[in-house]
Amino acid sequence: MAAHSANRERYREYTHYLRVSAAGLNVQVAPARLERLRSQVNLERNKFLFWEVVWLLIAVVSLVPIVMLAAVEFNLPLPASIAVRAEIFRDQVAVAYNAGAIAFALSSGMLFVFAVVVAFAPLIANSDSLDDLESAHRALKDIEK
Repeated sequence: MAAHSANRERYREYTHYLRVSAAGLNVQVAPARLERLRSQVNLERNKFLFWEVVWLLIAVVSLVPIVMLAAVEFNLPLPASIAVRAEIFRDQVAVAYNAGAIAFALSSGMLFVFAVVVAFAPLIANSDSLDDLESAHRALKDIEK
């Protein structure tokens, strides 16, 4: 746990350095530094974005079986091909008590919760760092104009 907070503090210092560097950048004195700072800031922003996209896609995909069960249970309209599969899945879970189908539905629900937590935990834990990255990005955009 201490290593995680030390890494977070080190990352916070790094993003703060990027923010200060971007704010104090003089393009006339150091034009090459603009490109290096831009690439560093974009790399860090893309890491967060990639993390979010991957885990939110996992969450959406894991939510599909639960939505199918809920749609059939509450008579919500579904496309014909999906409605047939959803009905079969509900019959396996609710009527036949198929252990595999029940385990799949439960693990799908747990994976959804886990994926949402994993997706948003870094955003909450590193909110100051993300603010610094966004400030650095805006400063670099203003310098380019």
